[in-house]
Amino acid sequence: DRPLVAAYHGHESRVNRVVAFPNKYGVACLASASRDGTVAVWPALEFVETATEPGIRLSGHDGRVLSVVYFETFHGDARLATNSTDRTIRVWDADDDSSSDGDGGPLTVIQSGLVYDIACFRTAEDDSFGPLASSAAASSS
Repeated sequence: DRPLVAAYHGHESRVNRVVAFPNKYGVACLASASRDGTVAVWPALEFVETATEPGIRLSGHDGRVLSVVYFETFHGDARLATNSTDRTIRVWDADDDSSSDGDGGPLTVIQSGLVYDIACFRTAEDDSFGPLASSAAASSS
C-alpha cells in the first residue's frame, strides 16, 4: 500500500475530474471540477496531509462541472477550460488570482449544448495547445 500524501476537502459535492498544472510561479497546482458547480484550484501539497480551502475557486457555471483541462495559448498564457451541465464551456485565466474573491470571471463562455467531456490537444503548426469539445450528447429526434 502507498501512503496518503495529501487530502483535499472543500467541495460540497462529488469531484468529477482533477487536472495538474504549473502556476505562473512554477508551483504545481491541482484543479478539481465538482458537481457543486465550482472548480477549486489547490496548491499541490507536499508533507501536508489535509487542505480544507482552495487557493482559488472558479464559479459561474449554473450546473455541475463535469470536467476541467489545462492548456496554454499560442502566446504561453495559462488557461483552464471547463464544461458543465449548464451547456457551456468556459475558459478561465489559470493565473488570475482575483478569481478567488468572485471578481475574476471566465474569459470566454461558449454555448455548447451538453458536452460530457473536454480534452486538450497540441497543434502541429505552432506547437500550442487548444481545448477540444468531445463526447457530446446525442441529439434526440
